[in-house]
Amino acid sequence: MEESPRFQIQVTSDENALTIRELSSTMIGKIVCVPGIITATSKSTIRARKAVFQCGKCGINKIIDVPYGLSKLSPPGLCENPTTRCGLGTYRFDSDQSEYVDQQTMKLQEAPE
Repeated sequence: MEESPRFQIQVTSDENALTIRELSSTMIGKIVCVPGIITATSKSTIRARKAVFQCGKCGINKIIDVPYGLSKLSPPGLCENPTTRCGLGTYRFDSDQSEYVDQQTMKLQEAPE
């Protein structure tokens, strides 16, 4: 496998920049301008944005919108089909019907100036 070239990117903007201390949880999922230096990055991964779970007994689907952030997703406990009594733990994640987004974590350090 050949080595990829090393490079640096400097992104600039005319927008009013926020400091890291001014960031809040209401800004998750929005584009903001923050001056700083990226000190570390993770590999790009996929993350479910809309998760579809299917009951293994009756086949009913349960769609869950996954919020932004680092929350963990767990399957519904009880089947919601009113005509059958499927019991607990019958839902299975359906990866083909779910929707995904790319995700990458970056560590940002305040600009020295």
